[in-house]
Amino acid sequence: MQPEAIISTITLAVMNGEHDFGGHGTPAWNRVYTWLNDEIRPDILLLQEATHARKDGRRGFYAAKNKLGMNGFLAEASTLESPNPPAVLVRPSKLTIVAEYPQLTNWWHPAAQGRVTRAGHSGGPELSLASVHLCCHSPTYRLGEAELAIRWGKTGQQLEDPNDPNSRRLLTTDPCIIGGDFNSYSSSPHELAPLPDLVNIADKHHTVHRTLPDRTTPDTRPWDTLTTAGYTDLALHAYLALKQAGAMSGTSHRRTDQGADPALGQQSSRIDFGFANGAIPKSLISADVITDPMRDTDHKLLLYVFDEESFWDSVEETVRPRPAAA
Repeated sequence: MQPEAIISTITLAVMNGEHDFGGHGTPAWNRVYTWLNDEIRPDILLLQEATHARKDGRRGFYAAKNKLGMNGFLAEASTLESPNPPAVLVRPSKLTIVAEYPQLTNWWHPAAQGRVTRAGHSGGPELSLASVHLCCHSPTYRLGEAELAIRWGKTGQQLEDPNDPNSRRLLTTDPCIIGGDFNSYSSSPHELAPLPDLVNIADKHHTVHRTLPDRTTPDTRPWDTLTTAGYTDLALHAYLALKQAGAMSGTSHRRTDQGADPALGQQSSRIDFGFANGAIPKSLISADVITDPMRDTDHKLLLYVFDEESFWDSVEETVRPRPAAA
């Protein structure tokens, strides 16, 4: 009997650590980052609310990178009224950062976005990574942010023969993974928990923050925008293609005044998402939503595991020129 082959993987984590778990050095920060390093060992970490990471010469951000043995970049700017920057971290043995693109205009929380390649494979295809935290208080603002985000995985055209302006035009897509706190919902018919009743909740400001202008319809427009633009909801893919129901668990956490009180039989909704475009979702082998030890934040952690060889093959497939539809 042949021994089972060991599969090399790429592990992606999406984590909103409410206000940076109080900042590096606090018991909560130490506990979560020790757990991340010892148990999860992410190769990509898309982080939101790195609230204290910029202080004192970005000491907190360096502490996170050093603790996890990762490289990364912090969003260039923060909204003055809510200084909670996102960040992107990658494991240098797996991925090499080749570019960082500060997002400065029309974001409530400017996103962290850049490009990486496979470590040790110079000249290979580039993959865009982005950590986003969409506006918590305005569905109108969120829609604009989602429309900005889809640009990172845009599809363009090129001539099959660069020297012949009459040659066939080919399409090519920028490979992209986006993850974060979307402060809104999915309109998928496969959701396992119903969307919250946002009319009959105690927190009436939340009703305004999470509904469309009719103040009754839950906001799903960011999810709709990304999926229409060719991005795949990785949790939904895991549920439909891999039969992993746990991937569709609610991601909001702890709040009981916003339509998710377990004592009343209410389940939390999915408001945090991981998206990938092109062929990338085909390389996914598992997805999960982790509650413990995330008790010190109002979000659960999203965890996606990809087959490493298939992952980079799918990145190459995504960027490969292909004929435009007739």
